[in-house]
Amino acid sequence: MKKLLNLILIMASVLFVQMLSFVPQTRLAQAVNVQQATPTGPMQVSSYGFHTCAVVDLTESGFGELKCWGRGQYGALGNGAFVDSSVPVSVVGLPTTVSMVAAGYNHTCALTTSGAVFCWGSNTVFQFGNGSTSPNSSAVPVAVSSLQRGVIAIDAGDSYTCALTNVGAVHCWGAQDNVFQGVPTQIPSLTGFVQKIAVGGAHSCALLVTGEIKCWGDNFFGQLGDGTTAPRTTPVTVVGLGGPAIDITTGLDYTCAVCSDHAALCWGNNQVGQLGNEAFTSINTQPIAVTVPTGTGFSNIAAGASHTCAVATTGSTYCWGGNGFGQVGVAPPPANRILPTPLSLSSVSSVSTGYSHTCLLTTDRRLFCLGANTDGQLGNGTTTSTSIPIEVLGLIPPPTPTATNTPVPPTATDVPPTATDIPPTATNTPVPPTATDVPPTATDIPPTATNTPVPPTATDVPPTATDIPPTATNTPVPPTATDVPPTATDIPPTATNTPV
Repeated sequence: MKKLLNLILIMASVLFVQMLSFVPQTRLAQAVNVQQATPTGPMQVSSYGFHTCAVVDLTESGFGELKCWGRGQYGALGNGAFVDSSVPVSVVGLPTTVSMVAAGYNHTCALTTSGAVFCWGSNTVFQFGNGSTSPNSSAVPVAVSSLQRGVIAIDAGDSYTCALTNVGAVHCWGAQDNVFQGVPTQIPSLTGFVQKIAVGGAHSCALLVTGEIKCWGDNFFGQLGDGTTAPRTTPVTVVGLGGPAIDITTGLDYTCAVCSDHAALCWGNNQVGQLGNEAFTSINTQPIAVTVPTGTGFSNIAAGASHTCAVATTGSTYCWGGNGFGQVGVAPPPANRILPTPLSLSSVSSVSTGYSHTCLLTTDRRLFCLGANTDGQLGNGTTTSTSIPIEVLGLIPPPTPTATNTPVPPTATDVPPTATDIPPTATNTPVPPTATDVPPTATDIPPTATNTPVPPTATDVPPTATDIPPTATNTPVPPTATDVPPTATDIPPTATNTPV
């Protein structure tokens, strides 16, 4: 009987699982599937000096919230405080969401989705672009008054910031090579439509839609690339590129570009190998090809104070130059690299470099940083420098189910319920068997509609009316060992001779 009961429970459990595989699966999918139409996480990153900022999509909206981390001494993190942070903190006081951020040495600027520019941090040399050095610092964003619409890109360097407008014009402010501009001023002689701007230590460059590059500012190490070491207050054309450029970056005192054939070239200071050409020559006034493995091409490039990193077309990343803190992916002591060294991280979409740290944004919107971490600029909750890429904390929101989750449809292998199936409820859900239950065997026959007990047949002897069924008062007493057994001559008792 116990086996039979256990078998019934097991069969009911199997039926319950079959029903789940067809109908309730859609409800389970709604609870665990997350809508991924718009990926979340970091969308753009900027590193410079000793801090890093990232535009982060935390709401699947495609628009960005701004977070910064690292050195906050002058309020460059924008969170209302003048202290460092080893984890990302939210910038406060911006009127709308952000499309781009540019980190400078001790200041930061942001471009909102409405095309306006705001800056914060140090303002000792007009970094706020409002014509005044008062206040000399701010831990919350300050509007660049003449640039509140029409801006499509920004970049920042040591104390200088430039903005690219939707008509291809470039406006800059701050201090560069002893030239001070209190308010955004259009840079002359940039003939043609500018597609990208890059601001370095004391020089700046613009990439035109034609693939030409024009630079201006300090030129002590030949970082303007015009074949001379003379400083320029107006842009000059870089010579010797060998083809149109598709990307441009400016370091502390050198410049690099990627051309349309995906070759990387650099010029300017090369004292620690930051030009990547197997040499240590301090002055290089024209572009020099970076030495790379055969077949390697690059899509974008970033220059720091003395190290350079570039993303290959395969999604891998190579770094070279100064390595005092492991920023090129090699454990210090310095071990400066005059040749590109591959990093361990793959599927990288873009790279950004600070003075001595590197940050890598992957194709699935995760951000990893390595190198110097003295001010928390790696964003991993510590101040320990490392040569291994470590993911920045708090930039990937946890998945949350939404009302728009699409249920998973049943498959061809799902067993649909039948009309006779009784769906499980709170009162009839079968109890699963336990370890002490005796499992049914192969010879057990489960009761079904077809194995109902067989009724008596014509050959069976039916009971008669005179049969007296045994009861508690007339149940025969079985014979004992002392009873005398009956013999053949004994007359069996009948209704008329039953002894009294």
